[in-house]
Amino acid sequence: MEVSVTGCGYSCPAKGAVCKKAGIETSPQKFLRQRRGKVYGMKIFAVLLKIAAVSILVAGCTSSEKSGGAGDKGDIKVGLYTSMTGSESAWGQASKESVDLATEEFNESGGLNGRKVKIILQDTGSQAEQAKTVAQRLTDTDQVVALLGEIASGRTQQGASVAQAKGIPDITSGSTRDDLAAIGDSFNRVCFNDSMQGKVLGQFVVDKGWKKVALMVDRKQPYSTGLAAQIEKIVTANGGQIVATEFYQGGDPEFSAQLVNIKQKNPDVLIIPGYYTEAAAICKQARQNGLKMQLMGGDGWSNPDLRKQGGPDIVGAMFTDHFTNKDPDPVVQDFVKRYQQKYSKKPEAIGALAYDSAKVLFDAMKRAKSTDGAALKKSVRETKDFPGVTGKITIDDKGNAKKRVLVVRVEDDGSFSVVKVYEPDKL
Repeated sequence: MEVSVTGCGYSCPAKGAVCKKAGIETSPQKFLRQRRGKVYGMKIFAVLLKIAAVSILVAGCTSSEKSGGAGDKGDIKVGLYTSMTGSESAWGQASKESVDLATEEFNESGGLNGRKVKIILQDTGSQAEQAKTVAQRLTDTDQVVALLGEIASGRTQQGASVAQAKGIPDITSGSTRDDLAAIGDSFNRVCFNDSMQGKVLGQFVVDKGWKKVALMVDRKQPYSTGLAAQIEKIVTANGGQIVATEFYQGGDPEFSAQLVNIKQKNPDVLIIPGYYTEAAAICKQARQNGLKMQLMGGDGWSNPDLRKQGGPDIVGAMFTDHFTNKDPDPVVQDFVKRYQQKYSKKPEAIGALAYDSAKVLFDAMKRAKSTDGAALKKSVRETKDFPGVTGKITIDDKGNAKKRVLVVRVEDDGSFSVVKVYEPDKL
């Protein structure tokens, strides 16, 4: 007797015969189990093949999109972390405007092999811990290929350390603290460092023949304490004397007690290596307390609101800087023109530095022909005599920029005029 096995279509003996379909000796029950096992196995194998194919496709897409598009398709994502809010928000706004302008120019010129750069902005709130948080967000969530920013050294230390852990470059536009170079091969700057501007401030004092120097230092700001140490080193090595060192803290509104102490020492010059937010008030109160000596500072003074905040008392004060929009250099004036056309105002030093940081990164991308982290870090470090709007920029093996330093004077109209230029090979 033969029976029909469901799902097969063949009739097989009830027992002990050769199956017409499978060619094996079987009973209906045994055949059913074997046959269905083969069918199910084939179906499972087919499903697994499809899953594998999809996995390979997804892996390919992920590879090309990793780190902001390290492959050869799509936008190239670059992170900008800067102070859009908080005490240094003016710096952040200037940085954003200039990076946007540089990016627009790069994309209009063809980008990197037709790929455009997309800037992802994150606000540090003028806080170091927030700088770390947003840098992690840019690298982990947005998967950017590089970081641009910050201005303040304490915030750059946080952001650049994140970049170092992720293996991508970080280019700071304005962080001058020397020890940042110890972060590693991800760190770079397009500004001079404190050793360089400290030498310039000290040398300018020596060149002027000023022997007695007073310092007013922000005790909790590493930028301020580091710069003060460099100034003291140069001044004392050249026969000068630090006759007074007074301290304040960022956010303080009153400085009269310190200024009275300084007045009693009768220095030739008072140097305030802090940020413009306090420096303007210190200069104003210095004049109100009868201090007549020359007032000076570092690049932390560089802000278009300095004259407005310091009033007439700050006119004639001098500080080290990176850029002035009065520079007749055609490269500078072309930048000033394009910036003014876009934003209806002239750029200042912080904006110019941010513009250069973006331009140096884009130049490195073109030379590397890649956005891979290792290749991009190497290419940034190979930057030599780049024609920046803040001067020629060469990045050394520590990520420091070798470039000129300006000493500028605050004019009554709020602009800054160049008093003297110090080239790096002359110091």
